[in-house]
Amino acid sequence: ITYEKKAEIKEYNIKKGINMISFDLMPMSEDMETLKARDIIKESEKIGTQIKYITYFEGGRWLSGYSCLDSSCMGDNFTIVPGRGYLVYALENGVLRVPGYKLTSSIPVPFSSGWNFVGIHGYSKAYTAKSLIQSINNIVGLTADNVTWWPTSKGKYEGIQITNGKEYGFDFPITTSNGYFVRITNFKPESSDCKSIIWHEGGDLDGKCGHSRSIF
Repeated sequence: ITYEKKAEIKEYNIKKGINMISFDLMPMSEDMETLKARDIIKESEKIGTQIKYITYFEGGRWLSGYSCLDSSCMGDNFTIVPGRGYLVYALENGVLRVPGYKLTSSIPVPFSSGWNFVGIHGYSKAYTAKSLIQSINNIVGLTADNVTWWPTSKGKYEGIQITNGKEYGFDFPITTSNGYFVRITNFKPESSDCKSIIWHEGGDLDGKCGHSRSIF
């Protein structure tokens, strides 16, 4: 992963309730430290947006995540990275301002069997849910059939599923600020040591084995 060592601020519109987002930059603090879950919550407090908790999805389940309320925080203070989707629960509407560096390369995404919650960053191609499925299915050992997202304003999941050539639901554009669920129905790595297969269209890691459920 490469990035431009020039600080910038990305703004993310946060709605009251559940938000499923991803961070399309390399999140960094002013002192060159990677941002963690606590930092995201503290950044939101600077402009009056109260985030109750932040978590991510891995291994078929939501992790306990990190939560803060009334200056008391608890949980796993994990590192924030591009290429991963995050669930952010806010107590009110607001704008989240995240400092970091602009990405200058596409972000490889590891896929395992079942549901994966990811962000798509750094690609010159403008994907839709359908074309993302088609791109993933070009990789030997991976078959995807569903991409789903959570429009916060609607408060419900929406997605597209392609089964035996038939489409269900509606296609939609993939944006860099949203997190997306991608379902892998067929996962056949070349080696039993391979815990994931990496999607990196046009990149050196496309189709390579990932030795964990996340390359980060």
